[in-house]
Amino acid sequence: MSLVSDYLAGKVVDVMRNTAFSGISGLHLALFNGDPGPAGSSATEITTTIRTAGRVAITLNAASNGVTSNAAEVDFGISQATTTVGGWGIYDASTSGNLLLYGGLTPTIQVLINQTLKIPGGSLSVDLS
Repeated sequence: MSLVSDYLAGKVVDVMRNTAFSGISGLHLALFNGDPGPAGSSATEITTTIRTAGRVAITLNAASNGVTSNAAEVDFGISQATTTVGGWGIYDASTSGNLLLYGGLTPTIQVLINQTLKIPGGSLSVDLS
């Protein structure tokens, strides 16, 4: 299940109040050592532990009944260190930026050094229904 961040929830309320929202120019997937929570501060982002270049740009499929998924494979490459992935977040920037959506992973994923980490297309489900 995916959850809406505090930032995105505030923007939705702003739109409902007829306050302009400039939109989102790109989406980037981040990995965490646990569930990042609605502010993105309940866990530590570990994306650069796996991929020194940081977050990976992603594209989402068209939504159907409030559900979408990643349109293509997300390739984090070969892990630079051993770590445990316990959550994910979608941001509006490759660094810093605003957390939009997030979720925890159960079970967590153990990633070993020199292991390739890829998320197949269609397997990261975003459900806002």
